[in-house]
Amino acid sequence: MKKIFSWAVKIVSSPFVAGDKPEDALRVAAELNKQGVDIIINFLGEDVLTDEQAKENVKIYCQLLHEINTRGLRARISIKPTQLGLPKHIGLKLDKYAYRYNLADLAKVNLYYHIPLEIDMEGPETVNETIASTIYLKECLPELDLRQSVAMNFSDSFKWVFDLTSCKVKIRLCKGAYGGDLIGESGLRKRLLSAFLFLLNSSADPDVATHDMGLIGTICFLKEKYSNCLLSGFQFLLGFRRRTRRKLVEGGERVVVYAPFGTNRLPYAKRRWKYLLKNLPSFLLGD
Repeated sequence: MKKIFSWAVKIVSSPFVAGDKPEDALRVAAELNKQGVDIIINFLGEDVLTDEQAKENVKIYCQLLHEINTRGLRARISIKPTQLGLPKHIGLKLDKYAYRYNLADLAKVNLYYHIPLEIDMEGPETVNETIASTIYLKECLPELDLRQSVAMNFSDSFKWVFDLTSCKVKIRLCKGAYGGDLIGESGLRKRLLSAFLFLLNSSADPDVATHDMGLIGTICFLKEKYSNCLLSGFQFLLGFRRRTRRKLVEGGERVVVYAPFGTNRLPYAKRRWKYLLKNLPSFLLGD
């Protein structure tokens, strides 16, 4: 029964996962680069339970960075804090400072290869330490090209945006795939647009991770209205909005695709299928 369940998860997650192995993600990166699209690679393996697992994940990412550099790919990595040892629950047998140690070890390799590092934002149990650790990392390695995801479904989202920007950390804005303390689609859209305008006018080079066509159109309009020369970009999940991202690339926009790989797919598949069910018509039409 367990094998059947694992097989089913693999089948339903296949449209938005590059494959099981690093080589699968690197192959997808090369294909997307030919289309004018950069790629963010994430290894599926959040919520580790031991320090050993966290250190092993660091090794996997370091090997991935080496391959990205060797092959000359326009690619970067994005990590989840719980993947590198940030405890999600009190009582887990993890070193209190394991996440910061592991993050610093990985970031030094990113810096060595001049490859950007992105940090995802997870659920409410970890967000404050995630932001604090990112700011601390930037203070320790000021030359690192670092981007932190900020979900706008938290009351403190604007504070985090300001604090990160003050420390020269770039930001990926999103509505929030994990639960926050704020809900309401229209309210989250307004909050994201307000944060985007602040970052755009601050020349902070924001990325926006969204598949909301209304939001994408509004952002393109705002860029043209305020200043088309200011840097910003769009991030999409692998398998979604293929036609839209092609049009954006043709229009000169910076487009990045988030492409995870790995066998631990269930947590990621749950989040993606929630979105997919809400947007099934456009997905079936090839967008």
